[in-house]
Amino acid sequence: MSEIRDPRFELACAAVKRASEIISPLYQSDLKIMEKDNGSEVTKADRDSEILIREMISKDFPEDNVVGEEFENIENGDAKFTWSIDPIDGTRAFSKGVPFFGTMIGLKDESGPLFGMINLPALGESIWGYRGKGAFWKNQRGEVSKCCISKVDSVEASVLSTSGAEYFKDKNLDDRFYDLVRKTKFHRTWGDCYGYSLLATGRIDVMIDGSLEFWDILPLIPIIRESGGTITDLKGEDPLSGYGAIACHPDLHQKILNHFI
Repeated sequence: MSEIRDPRFELACAAVKRASEIISPLYQSDLKIMEKDNGSEVTKADRDSEILIREMISKDFPEDNVVGEEFENIENGDAKFTWSIDPIDGTRAFSKGVPFFGTMIGLKDESGPLFGMINLPALGESIWGYRGKGAFWKNQRGEVSKCCISKVDSVEASVLSTSGAEYFKDKNLDDRFYDLVRKTKFHRTWGDCYGYSLLATGRIDVMIDGSLEFWDILPLIPIIRESGGTITDLKGEDPLSGYGAIACHPDLHQKILNHFI
């Protein structure tokens, strides 16, 4: 990470580390699970870690916009930078004591997504990508290597993962989703940011989701692109549209996309 000289990136590195110091002691603890208005789950760990990250950004870059999952957006008119914060992506996993959750921070400038970061505290792994500078994976042993997406280019040979089939049903795309699944080598629900981490490091071949919010998708875009992948929404358009996501090798992308357009 030290090779990237950008004060905002350096802040993001520090922020995910400090967030993990809040989240990790509460993992697999007797933690109260609350329900938001939209039916999704939230915990003290989600809220406290997002507050911390927001405070760090506000202190060093008060002129920037901030979009986070748990609190209202901060909008500063003509701000050149917009942050995204997902303090715990995969709160359901976290609340059940399952380690497939992470903190995600992303930054968008006037040219689009600039960098993204995923920290997986229960697994001791982290993934980051910076536009034009590559994407990298720090594994459980602390070894850092360049991310490289799988080169599988056929649906039939691919391993596909998703955060949940129910999100396709919400868009009346469940028949198309299951038709695709039947044609793959096999599929799993290694979802949320963990699934995209597996994709960026070549451990699965396709990651697909039916619905993603701004804070879910922004950090992923630089990571997947800098890993050599293609990421779009389910129409093959801007992944920031919110209309789900398809991420995989460029030679496979159109074949996956054809199931939805």
